[in-house]
Amino acid sequence: MGGSMSDATIVVKRRTWIQDLVRSYTVFVDGVPVGKLWALQTGVYRVTPGPHKVRLAIINTGTASSGDIAVDARAGYIQVLRTKGRGIVNSLKLPLSFPAGIESQLSGEPLKSPYYKGPWINVRVEPPQQNG
Repeated sequence: MGGSMSDATIVVKRRTWIQDLVRSYTVFVDGVPVGKLWALQTGVYRVTPGPHKVRLAIINTGTASSGDIAVDARAGYIQVLRTKGRGIVNSLKLPLSFPAGIESQLSGEPLKSPYYKGPWINVRVEPPQQNG
């Protein structure tokens, strides 16, 4: 993973393979698309040190994304973000939200359903690791 000690690195590990298996996630850093990840892929993104916002989204779905994830990228460190599942209860209730999902798609508004707990893509931020 080379790079100088003045670089900061954000690594995104897509580890949820059942969820959205046949769809790619677009990785955004500060609102700019920087790559795509398929199930079980890892993306490495060099950034300037300092605060950044990372978001994962399934393009053209309107609402299938993570929230904005605040990352304080430190020079010489790797900040790892790892996707995680929505949980068994949320997954079992998901079919009950299909009518609201169709309405959301048609209106372009965020999904609102008592059976759906957002965000669609969950991400865990791990402690920074020194590059070396």
